[in-house]
Amino acid sequence: MADVFISYANQDRPFIERLAHSLASKDLSVFWDVKLSAGQTYREALSKELNESGCVVVAWSNHSVNSRWVIDEAERGLELGRLIPIIVDGTLPPLGFRQIHAARLIDWREDTDPRFIAFVASIRSCMERSSAPHGRQAVAFETTTSRAFIKYLDASFRLFALVLVNLFSVTLLGVLFAVAYAALGLWPAAAILLTAVMLLSAMQSAMDNTKGLSRWSIETDFEWLTGSAVSLAFVWCWALLAKDVHLGAVLVFCLIYFPVNYLSNYVVRAKVHEGR
Repeated sequence: MADVFISYANQDRPFIERLAHSLASKDLSVFWDVKLSAGQTYREALSKELNESGCVVVAWSNHSVNSRWVIDEAERGLELGRLIPIIVDGTLPPLGFRQIHAARLIDWREDTDPRFIAFVASIRSCMERSSAPHGRQAVAFETTTSRAFIKYLDASFRLFALVLVNLFSVTLLGVLFAVAYAALGLWPAAAILLTAVMLLSAMQSAMDNTKGLSRWSIETDFEWLTGSAVSLAFVWCWALLAKDVHLGAVLVFCLIYFPVNYLSNYVVRAKVHEGR
């Protein structure tokens, strides 16, 4: 069992390696680099060390805030009452973790830095608390309850945002398709629609990768299916209420928009979950 379990994104490895060596020089055992025994899985090794460590240090950075691994480990540390977050590059922690004080080690260089000294003191204090079973259970119960409520609010917000984004997209592309259909005919309009959907998907993917929005906006198939179902109902209601609308054209629109939209969701979600 290690005194300190460090959760981080692979891109921050040089910083974490230096931090681990500095903590080791303070007589603290550190688990930060997974070394598997024969027959042991990566998930098994992480879970064992995470649950048995004295405290869980989570390094928040531009990379780790989009890492499902790091967020899951942070949630577990919070449930155990052993979470000590640090900020590596000035990036704000994700929603649900911003109320917890984080040590700002952005430009930390020396072990004599007051911030590092305070950070080590927090680790030792956390280890003392974790050695008291009753206190740890009380903290775990409180943090689990508050965390569940925050996760409910976060899920509700991102689902509402996704529905609005889908409605806006389907309305904009529907108008474009309808104008092209009236002026050029069905198949030229279909080609224009396909091009527009692909361009919007590329823009969305670029935004998600550069601004880190994809974790809350395109995280599960359930969210995509819910947003798309609302958009689909909106399309058919509009088609039934409008005059002189060919239902075959509406079907072509749906067969282009929704599959390409799903493919974009799948590709971006895969990028979000790759690595740690």
